[in-house]
Amino acid sequence: MNRIFTLSITLFALAWVACDKVSNPLPKKDASSTALVDTTKTVTKTITNNTFKKVLIEDYTGHKCGNCPQAATEAENIKNSMKDSALILAVHAGFFAKTDLNYPTNYTTKAGNDWDASTGFGVGLAGNPNGMVNRINYPSGHVKGYTTWKNLAQLEVKKPMKVKIDLTTKYDSTSKGINAYIKTTFLQSLSGSYFLNVVYFEDDIVGKQKFYTPAKDSVGYIFNHVLRGDMNGSWGESIATNPIAGTTFSKTYLNNALPSNVNDKKTHVLVFVYDNTSKEIIQAEEVKIR
Repeated sequence: MNRIFTLSITLFALAWVACDKVSNPLPKKDASSTALVDTTKTVTKTITNNTFKKVLIEDYTGHKCGNCPQAATEAENIKNSMKDSALILAVHAGFFAKTDLNYPTNYTTKAGNDWDASTGFGVGLAGNPNGMVNRINYPSGHVKGYTTWKNLAQLEVKKPMKVKIDLTTKYDSTSKGINAYIKTTFLQSLSGSYFLNVVYFEDDIVGKQKFYTPAKDSVGYIFNHVLRGDMNGSWGESIATNPIAGTTFSKTYLNNALPSNVNDKKTHVLVFVYDNTSKEIIQAEEVKIR
């Protein structure tokens, strides 16, 4: 009798647990697929580590440049060692970025083409891979080979922080529109004219890339930090002339639509302030939009 009673109690307990309500059910799935439904509509992101000097390394590259993957690897190594102090922008422009039947995907942009032109920085004219580190030494020594980037970047971050940039983005995943809210605070009194440039880049683009060593074409190459467009023109706009320490300048850019071929989950907004005479970038910040 005791055995029967114990078995009855056990079965009752199991039935009670089996009918218990799940307090945190899994997200609903799309009926047409097994992927979770992305219900994200509006995402707001703000840069929080904007209290120290940063350096921007621009890697001028192209999918038909067989030596360019080495420069991209070096840029990643620098970022890994310098962490948030180093920002990377891969600019596809010039001869090696042209498309053809074997390399049909176009990664060039108006801003990148304008920067790379002979009337701009002309980096591609010196051959790729080459780049710039905070655009220092313009106009005669600004094109830097990738083996020099690390030492130059380490020197740049030791310079005084002259500008603080507060950056907030608001992204609507339905319209693919980005709003950017930027406040620039000058920490020192400076002479000259200063410009603000706002662009965006994309990570994890899978495409075809030429290699010279070993000689091959990689169809699964991953392109990172790829410039995809601008939000205030190729050269940005003037924000201050002879600014006094403590003065702030605010800019808002609304409803900047991402191109349809850009993955918003891999996109960052990049902002930098530069001296319009020397072209030197004095501070840069970035934030991932979602």
